[in-house]
Amino acid sequence: MENAFDLHYDSIHLFRRKSYGSALALSVLAAEEIGKYSILEDILYNGIANRPWSAEDTEKWLRMTYDHGVKQRMFGEMAERVLSGRSMVRIDGGTLERHKQRGVYVGLPRRGRKADLSARFSAPRHLGRAATRAQITTVSDCLVTLCLGCSADYYLLESIDVQDALKPSVARTLNRRWPTMSRKAQTFA
Repeated sequence: MENAFDLHYDSIHLFRRKSYGSALALSVLAAEEIGKYSILEDILYNGIANRPWSAEDTEKWLRMTYDHGVKQRMFGEMAERVLSGRSMVRIDGGTLERHKQRGVYVGLPRRGRKADLSARFSAPRHLGRAATRAQITTVSDCLVTLCLGCSADYYLLESIDVQDALKPSVARTLNRRWPTMSRKAQTFA
């Protein structure tokens, strides 16, 4: 979870420097780290509270921490209370992964499995401010509401250390660094 916060703060810094491609890629990575945390929470929960998992089940879940699509979907599940329908479509449809790739690499878009030779090369510097701002807001909304929800015992996490660290003061710091919030997140807060 600490890494998710670090990546989120770095994405905000890059956004302010108008490095939108890198900011977008880091923001998607922050979302993936939140998703990875969610996977690890499930492993912890099932190892303690539920009938303990077998070594094979645990290994299967640990392998999911390497799958970007799974981590993005787990982020979406963790943040679903504050995500718009459009944000969920971006996650489920693979747009988030494409944005992350476009935020880092120069290249041609794909048409199916092949490069679209009739298209223009895309470059990280061509990514727009709006898409980057929306992505950073999505991650920030998730983190702010997670902090507020944990402090009000609306969310209960298996990791007591993480639960205790997600405080209203952290939500205030997040909000100072990125004051933009979606309407759903404002309502939740």
